[in-house]
Amino acid sequence: MAQRKTHKGERGQISTRPALVVYEAVKSKAAELGIPMGQYVADVLAEHTGHPDLVRELNKEREVLPLAM
Repeated sequence: MAQRKTHKGERGQISTRPALVVYEAVKSKAAELGIPMGQYVADVLAEHTGHPDLVRELNKEREVLPLAM
C-alpha cells in the first residue's frame, strides 16, 4: 500500500533482519502506538544514540493534556 510522502530531513537507510521475537515485539509496539514500524525504530535509535531532538513520534505518547473541568 502506498504511503503519503512527507519530508523528514536527511536520512540514511538501515536494512536488518532481527530475530523473529524482536521483529514481533517491534511490530506490536509500533501498532500499539499507531505509528509505522520504520518510524518507531528510527525514534528508538535516535533516543539510544543520544539524539532525543530527532525523535518524531515517541514524544507524542509522553505529551499529557490537561483535563478539562
